[in-house]
Amino acid sequence: MADAGKRKGGGKRRHDPRYAAPTDSELATLAGGASAAAGDLVSLQVSEMASSARVKYGSRTKALEEALFALRSALLAAAAKHVTAATVAASRVGRGVLPLSGAHFAEVELDFAPPARVDVVGSFLLRTVAKTPRGAGGSGAGASSGMNVDVACEMPASCLGKKDELNRQYADKRALYVAALAEAVAADAACRAAFDDIALVPFRGDASKPVLRLRPSGKAAKWTVRVMPVVAADAFDARRLVPSRNNVRR
Repeated sequence: MADAGKRKGGGKRRHDPRYAAPTDSELATLAGGASAAAGDLVSLQVSEMASSARVKYGSRTKALEEALFALRSALLAAAAKHVTAATVAASRVGRGVLPLSGAHFAEVELDFAPPARVDVVGSFLLRTVAKTPRGAGGSGAGASSGMNVDVACEMPASCLGKKDELNRQYADKRALYVAALAEAVAADAACRAAFDDIALVPFRGDASKPVLRLRPSGKAAKWTVRVMPVVAADAFDARRLVPSRNNVRR
């Protein structure tokens, strides 16, 4: 029987393109397909990991959002008053948690006024919060809570002096301001119902920069809300804050 790979009547094999070595373009296509398959696998793995760590908003954050609305109302309605280190130390919320610097000649006093603005900031607003196990956040404010919501309270211009950048006066006024906010929240009935714990804690271990930490109750208990006093961008002359300028003169 004649060999199927030979020409009729001859001894040479007939060339069959099905068994030819792949060309350079074919090799490139094969390599690209393998890379695409590997990339698709990595993409699937990342998508699966992201979906398991992503917080689902909507009905699952409704209780938290209601607590945030109550908090905002209480902060904006805080009564104006005169605040000193002595009045803060005598309060239940501020007792023992305001280590004022004492770097100035006279005791720092604050004519407290409600915040100019109260805004939710950070990852919760951007909907990029990742689920975090309790206790995995280190030793900073709200570290044992799992997930944080940051609320910025802008201190009104009336609370600041022209030279508060000197001798840490701003840091002390900020501490007095956040203590007054804590008292306003603790005195509000809606906030007492929405939050189980109201406390002043150091921000990321910095005792000179306290923040108000709130632990919501009920379905929002896995969250921690942190209220942070801030100032407007033009509150201080930026030329006085450059590294070459000495603002601690005592």
